[in-house]
Amino acid sequence: MIKNSEKKDVNILASYGQGNAAEFGEVDIIAKILDIIGLEQAVNWCVEFGAGNGLSASNSRRFIVDSKYSAVLIEPVNFRYKLLESLYKDNNAVITLESFVNYEGDSTLDNLLANTNIPVEFDFLSIDIDGNDYHVWKAVKNYSPKVVIIEFNETVPPSIHFVQDADPRVNQGCGLKSLCELGKDKGYELVCVTTTNAFFVKQEHFAKFNILDNSPEAMHPSPELITHLFVGMDGKIFLTGNSRLRWHSMDISPVKLQQLPKIIQKFPPNYNFIERFIFRIWRFKSNPKAFVQSIYSKYSKTTKTGLKIKK
Repeated sequence: MIKNSEKKDVNILASYGQGNAAEFGEVDIIAKILDIIGLEQAVNWCVEFGAGNGLSASNSRRFIVDSKYSAVLIEPVNFRYKLLESLYKDNNAVITLESFVNYEGDSTLDNLLANTNIPVEFDFLSIDIDGNDYHVWKAVKNYSPKVVIIEFNETVPPSIHFVQDADPRVNQGCGLKSLCELGKDKGYELVCVTTTNAFFVKQEHFAKFNILDNSPEAMHPSPELITHLFVGMDGKIFLTGNSRLRWHSMDISPVKLQQLPKIIQKFPPNYNFIERFIFRIWRFKSNPKAFVQSIYSKYSKTTKTGLKIKK
């Protein structure tokens, strides 16, 4: 159990992630979570997808090697799967599967695990597929891991509900808030967040962690990665916070964000005749359909009320 003196830092478990076995020390955090839950309850089984080559950024490797875990490791990319298969070819406790994990059809996690002897309540599930993570977890109905580690999009503000479309061709991810809501629906509570991964435990174990506030706002560890936009009364768009496309190593250009040219970045009631004319031309050029609809709407209101249309 986490000591009372540690309760002020609601994301205290993240401090245990100092190891380098996974990207942000996830392996050490998993070990600490399982320790708090109680090792006597462990069944020494885990599931990880995408498992990659089984070595780099692996959340399962240390448990398989040091704690003699049985595991189901799933990887869809053939050259990585071949390395994974070769790594564990002499370990009968490890099942490797070359497959995508989907949210429907034959390749849901439920269907893939049905062909193995893994228990329903295994120790931990690690999900890292760069996009549809939310949807594949939502689709899990028949298995109930004690701990779930799942990737999220750390640039989504923790107050925003965002889930990408359920589409294997899309790689946008989901926000922490959405994962927390899904977790609660499935009987889980958030206990830790690293830069890219959220850790959930079954609700029956949550009290052991002495976390006073596990809201996404309190737990999000990287506010500096969030991009903020706001609009001045003159129509200028301001960019604060993160100003990089995180996965593309490109700067976000405040100039390219602007919707109005500088000449009409002005509070509309203060436009002179020429500026108002330029603004109307710009609105029409930017979105002719919306411009025509707004004129029609204004015309309809004024004619119905008998008011003179303002030129």
